[in-house]
Amino acid sequence: MNAFAKYVLPIAALTALIAPEANAQGIELRFGKKTKHGGFGLTYSTGRPACAPAPCPPPRVWVPGHFETRCQQVFVPGASQQVWVPPVYEWRYDSCGRAYQVCVQAGFWRTVCSPGRYETREVQVWVDGHWN
Repeated sequence: MNAFAKYVLPIAALTALIAPEANAQGIELRFGKKTKHGGFGLTYSTGRPACAPAPCPPPRVWVPGHFETRCQQVFVPGASQQVWVPPVYEWRYDSCGRAYQVCVQAGFWRTVCSPGRYETREVQVWVDGHWN
């Protein structure tokens, strides 16, 4: 019986028995003869890494501050304006029947307010820089 049959075959059989959890990608056996005096090497690998590398979080990126144009609902107050109301005159008659004009109500300024309203306007807004 030669050295191969005497030593290597039992080691290969033992390796196949202790590695039943290895998948199809995993078992690797290597044999080799170095010199004429004997000597051989045996390598056993399951194909799996010793431990999985820790996942790295994505790198943080600085987003600089900038202006953005945004649409906003803005309340526009109503405008007030002064309107002249003319005086009111009436015709009256004296005891002799002659007509004359009388000022019944003097003229005046009236303040007229229009109602306020909402408008959609584009507004420039500063957004601070931040880490993303």
